Amino acid sequence: MLARLNGFDGLPVQWRFAAGLRVKRGRLGTGQGGGIEVHAASWTRRREVVLDAGLAASGGELTRIVAHELFHFVWLRMNNGQRRAWGRLLAAERTRGELGWSSEWRRRRLQGDDALLNTRRWRDYVSESFCDTGAWIVTGEAGDQDVTPGARWVGRRERFFRQLRSHWNGCWRI
Repeated sequence: MLARLNGFDGLPVQWRFAAGLRVKRGRLGTGQGGGIEVHAASWTRRREVVLDAGLAASGGELTRIVAHELFHFVWLRMNNGQRRAWGRLLAAERTRGELGWSSEWRRRRLQGDDALLNTRRWRDYVSESFCDTGAWIVTGEAGDQDVTPGARWVGRRERFFRQLRSHWNGCWRI
């Protein structure tokens, strides 16, 4: 799986599996109970990722989720201008679609002025959209979202990623 995800460069990341990942009130938990089920969680500054144990045998889905989590590290390495440019690209889109469920459900919760006011909801969506798009680019597999963006919008996203990667001499900085 990791051989498919070449081109990432940076310090090691600690990976582990846990059963029944869920988020409740902003805290990660495991096992049965309330909260929203999640596939993974990252702590970029600690360089740690936890993946749901159910992904261990899922092949392509595990690869896509690992790529998504790696792009959280890339997001951290981007400068504010690069992150704002990604947000402007998303704000200009005239589509309902996304390239993963993580960004799609956040997009659905946006309110009218979130982009203009740069709210927490908007910033979370922009980050997750970046990670879902990056995962799609490096694996060729979209997530489990309901609607994907049209070819025009996907092309703009791909150009952004090509420019970002070339800025970093052909690799993803994590």
